[in-house]
Amino acid sequence: MKPGAMDKASQGSESRHALLQVTGMTCSNCSFAVERAMKQLKCVERCQVDLINGKALVQYRPSLHHGQFTAADLCAEVESIGFDASVLQDLRSCQMRSARAVLNLRAKGQGEVSRELRCMEGILDVTEDCGELEINYDPYSCRARKIVSDLRSLGFEVELVEALKPKGEAVPPGLATAVVLTVAVVVFSDVLPCFKPMEKILHKHIVPGLPCVTVILGVLATPVQLFCGSRFHWGAYHAISSGVWDMNVLISLGTALCFTYSFMVTFCMIVASHLGVECKAPPPSYFETPCFVITTILVGKYLEAWARGGASEALQELLALRPRMAHFMADGSYEVEDLPAQLLQIGDTLQVFPGEQVPADGLMTSNCGFAEFDESLLTGESRPVRKKKGDVIIGGSKCLTGRTEMQVEKLGSETMLSQIMSLVETAQLNRAPVQRVADSVARVFVPSIVALSFLTWMTWYLLVYTWEVVPLSSILDGRKSSWPELDKAFFVLEHGLNVLLIACPCALGLATPTAVMAATGVAAKCGILVRSGAEPLELGSRVKAVVLDKTGTLTVGRPSAVSAAAVCPWALEDHGWQQLLSTFRQHAAMAASRKLVLDVELPTVWLTPDEDGSRSR
Repeated sequence: MKPGAMDKASQGSESRHALLQVTGMTCSNCSFAVERAMKQLKCVERCQVDLINGKALVQYRPSLHHGQFTAADLCAEVESIGFDASVLQDLRSCQMRSARAVLNLRAKGQGEVSRELRCMEGILDVTEDCGELEINYDPYSCRARKIVSDLRSLGFEVELVEALKPKGEAVPPGLATAVVLTVAVVVFSDVLPCFKPMEKILHKHIVPGLPCVTVILGVLATPVQLFCGSRFHWGAYHAISSGVWDMNVLISLGTALCFTYSFMVTFCMIVASHLGVECKAPPPSYFETPCFVITTILVGKYLEAWARGGASEALQELLALRPRMAHFMADGSYEVEDLPAQLLQIGDTLQVFPGEQVPADGLMTSNCGFAEFDESLLTGESRPVRKKKGDVIIGGSKCLTGRTEMQVEKLGSETMLSQIMSLVETAQLNRAPVQRVADSVARVFVPSIVALSFLTWMTWYLLVYTWEVVPLSSILDGRKSSWPELDKAFFVLEHGLNVLLIACPCALGLATPTAVMAATGVAAKCGILVRSGAEPLELGSRVKAVVLDKTGTLTVGRPSAVSAAAVCPWALEDHGWQQLLSTFRQHAAMAASRKLVLDVELPTVWLTPDEDGSRSR
């Protein structure tokens, strides 16, 4: 067999790791549906779904599938169950183990940029979004500046851009329309009837038994039910098709039945008027109920997305520790030029000045004494760490004193800061024991609620029709009825609808993963790494006592003067004290460059001796 054929065969038999962006997941049942759909494929070996961040990590082996199989086929499988999916990353197992750095740029020119990039040695993956390219490459076998120069030599205009930020959850489609129409429903149903002239107009019957306000509410509720709530109806269809019933089933079923009930009441009144049957006291309609339910849930989705964005801010702040620019020194030259941190390469020599953050991991090469660095992002210790020639300097740490020269040794995923972020993101995928219990309950929750709703309807049907325990007079509650049997049917249906409309398993499935994400992110920001996910957080609630081995973990590293007193045994002259205070302030100014705060603007208590030797203030 030829070597090229052997390479292709080995690539086909080797497993791959695909990172998918999945949108539309609303609860733990949704993530379970995606995970189950992936595991049903023969070529998928492992799948982990992150509900909060909307991502799925899939390990698959294309050789186990008949014919060609790619990450795009995984996305197609996810879309077949009602969710939108796109490929963020698709790497071979050997590429996952290798170092990865990211270069973000925009290239214009003749030809396909992605194809040219994939032909270059060391390029692991290329992702394109809105004309911007995210290039994953091996920094040990490929160099960032060479990638840019090669693209320019091929005739492309290359421009560096900022890293592609994760897209936040947009405003749910139809939210604005639902809010406006629901407010209008409230105005027509609850506000305007308070004014007598408007009350007469709104309660004027268009046909016998059909007031004008009912028609207005029906017109306003129709777009909310059909357009604004369409995402729930489609979600319910896909959920029922896939066999994993989620909250969309409850929302769609409850609002659709309630809207249909109200529509049938209105329709019956119109038909009755054409048949010559008068119905002066029809059953009440509930057009406002679907509006309230759909709008409330859409607003909740928006607030939920906003909360998820706030929970992930801690990880974004970790990324912000890396500076965008670096002071680059060319080989054999003492001239320094500012270079984007994305274009750094292994072996580059950089200068770091006091007050600046280190752009990458490397070794200190300066011969001029020592320099101090703040590495509290790793150790939690605010005390500066002294470095000398040959010592390791961690990217993201801050230089406090001394101009430093360093040589870049690690980039991308090999840096300490990237490994911290990878550790935190992996921990967020793990589920706490209580979350696994909640997920198990959520999977049977929706079918149980539907069954309970049917049981409620059946119970009231027997009470009203079979056993006649509830008389018609109690149902009408003092009003007259032209169609008593219709009143009974609508009365029984109302109770089954109530069960559907008030039940929603969202909080059950979302509470734990949201808390885990917020906790692990904030802990990483404070220098605490949760390696095994949510389980230590759950066990932490049972901790009775904490023993710390050093005092540094309990301090913030910013000393301040809490009080001041001067003992002057000779006179009230304050020249000596002012000189001491001036020296203290000079030290505070010098310490300010090291981010230490010394508070010296405090009231001073003067202690002076009286003639009899006692002290007075």
